[in-house]
Amino acid sequence: MTMPLERRAVLPAIDMRLRPPAGPFLSLPMFRVENGLAARLRQRGYTPPESLAACSLDALFAEMDEAGIDASVVAARAPTSDDALSNAAVAELVSAHRDRLIGFIGAVALDPDVTASDLDECVRLGAIGIAVEPGLAKPPMRADDARLLPVYSAAASRGLPIFVTGGDSGPDTAFASPLWLERASAAVPVAEFVAVHGGWPYVREMVAVALRRHNVWVMPDMYAAHFPGHRDYTEAANGLLRDRILFATSYPAVNIVEYVRALREDGLTDEAWRAIAVDNPHRFLRRGAAAPVRTRVTP
Repeated sequence: MTMPLERRAVLPAIDMRLRPPAGPFLSLPMFRVENGLAARLRQRGYTPPESLAACSLDALFAEMDEAGIDASVVAARAPTSDDALSNAAVAELVSAHRDRLIGFIGAVALDPDVTASDLDECVRLGAIGIAVEPGLAKPPMRADDARLLPVYSAAASRGLPIFVTGGDSGPDTAFASPLWLERASAAVPVAEFVAVHGGWPYVREMVAVALRRHNVWVMPDMYAAHFPGHRDYTEAANGLLRDRILFATSYPAVNIVEYVRALREDGLTDEAWRAIAVDNPHRFLRRGAAAPVRTRVTP
């Protein structure tokens, strides 16, 4: 008699930041043809994906499957941006696709009079954290601005990590400096901070900050491939910072399939890939607000 194969639970690979081509996200400029995203994708070395051209969620899920990504975290836009999305609208979309979308990064106003209610809404709706974009505020702020420290403390008290957008999100490149995030993480050491865009273009400085501040996670997303400095992220993931780098695509800023291929072909070891795309996201999600993370069963 043939014995049945032993079956085991396997943790899925998770994309920690994605904007799906569906629901309220279709109103964002990035999904409009006239915005020119397809041309920018080609400039970055990618083929514009079918999911972007067709604004198709099914096509996106197929691309995730091809890239080996089981589930994604949806990123709302903070109220400081011109294309903000409500937490309720994003939560509704996630709820309708719980098999592939496992939670969302909540939007929070930086006005002290409404921050508390926004944070409470994020908890109620099941956000895994909150998004702040200091450089896009009006007026722009650095991540260590004194007005933001109470927001960070309030988020930490509710168990919500803080996703702080750097990269090119500000009136000049200085706003992307990891120094401001380091000072914020030192001022509010009980908070968990995620450096969205991985501090680019200050890649080595970002790695140094994360090595010094253990409440800082690095999420290079689109900048981890093709951009200058991307090999420093690979070196950090292969070695000293393997336990605090989070894999993310920042879709539609990349072609997911080609982006993952570029990461794997750039010298990222199998152990490092599992760390940043599987182990670290699951460990991070357990620290934040409750978010359903499915497992798949394989022979």
